[in-house]
Amino acid sequence: MLVVLGLSGPLTGGAVQAVQAYLAGGGTLLLAVDPWLDGSIVAGVNGLLQPYGAAFDGGLVIEPDPAHAAANDSTVPVVSGFGASAITTDLVGRYVFFPAATPIAGSASAGTASVTLAASTGDAFSIPRQRTDLSRRAGDAPGPFVLMRSIEQRRTRIVLAGTSALAENRTMPPAAASANPALLLASLDWLTRQDSLLGIPPKPPAAEALPPTGGALDWIVLVALPVPLLAVLAAGLLVLVRRRRSPA
Repeated sequence: MLVVLGLSGPLTGGAVQAVQAYLAGGGTLLLAVDPWLDGSIVAGVNGLLQPYGAAFDGGLVIEPDPAHAAANDSTVPVVSGFGASAITTDLVGRYVFFPAATPIAGSASAGTASVTLAASTGDAFSIPRQRTDLSRRAGDAPGPFVLMRSIEQRRTRIVLAGTSALAENRTMPPAAASANPALLLASLDWLTRQDSLLGIPPKPPAAEALPPTGGALDWIVLVALPVPLLAVLAAGLLVLVRRRRSPA
């Protein structure tokens, strides 16, 4: 499996040809691209994906609906509905965060099966070029947008993500209700053709110890600690009383 995350420079022609040859031979690829990259980077990636009918838009997705975005941050769409795929089987009722995402465009080419794994709402819009004002303007593309997509052509498998921050620390537990780890691991299982692992439910979270507060600690010292000592003293007195009452 080939994983390409966080591109900081354009793919060379030789790299594009090498990856295309690898995929044509039945290889698998996880490719995540960020918004507002240099045009040459986006062009190289889209040239790589051309045989499969997919492309990255390059703009930044803004999700204005607070019910579908991270708290006070419209640049982090939150998705709770997923496409029908073995990758998303265990995500029902859970949430995935897509920080600073770019839309995935295009339609599947002939002989290619494609599934939209995650998408924004129809209220979302995309800002094509970098700017500080993130309010909606004329020329911003309207949603909904594909944020994550799978592609399959014979033995070739590809997962595209519109953000390389899919597995950043801020999107992983203890983030509330975050299913980002489950989505990432399921994608890797699917890409490595370990389909049998996709139906295994995640392990339940481990119980966490709750440290006592100052007040609770005072009660432990005043009540809980003397109890065993008092029990021993009571047992000793009981034995002493019985011995005194018993006939010589």
